[in-house]
Amino acid sequence: MNNENENIQVKTLVFNPSGFLLKMLFSIGFMVLFLKQGASDNVGFFMNLMTGGFVLVGCYFIATLFGFSLRATGNFIVAAIVFLIIFFALSAGLTYISRLGKFWNCVATLAAIGGLIWLPVRDIKKAILYYKNTV
Repeated sequence: MNNENENIQVKTLVFNPSGFLLKMLFSIGFMVLFLKQGASDNVGFFMNLMTGGFVLVGCYFIATLFGFSLRATGNFIVAAIVFLIIFFALSAGLTYISRLGKFWNCVATLAAIGGLIWLPVRDIKKAILYYKNTV
């Protein structure tokens, strides 16, 4: 009996519902603002949809990066400084990679797009699992 209990592994779901809601509200709010501005342009429905998706995942990434900085430091002012340092270091790294050639620029772009899409998908999956396990 004791041997059976030792083989059971339990995964703990680490999820902060309030942080998730704040990030989603921030991202959706900026997406609506950008789409409201873009609606006056005659660029077409598909282009507006793609722009909205890009703004949504971009703002979600920025909110996640600031949340990470805040969790690491515990202070809003220090978190803002750490956020800016990380953001500019990431931008400088992507700029450096883009100068290496078309191939590495394409690889970095695809990795960045994959990361931007992966963040909200992962958090939405966690939100669904959290909701299923608590309700």
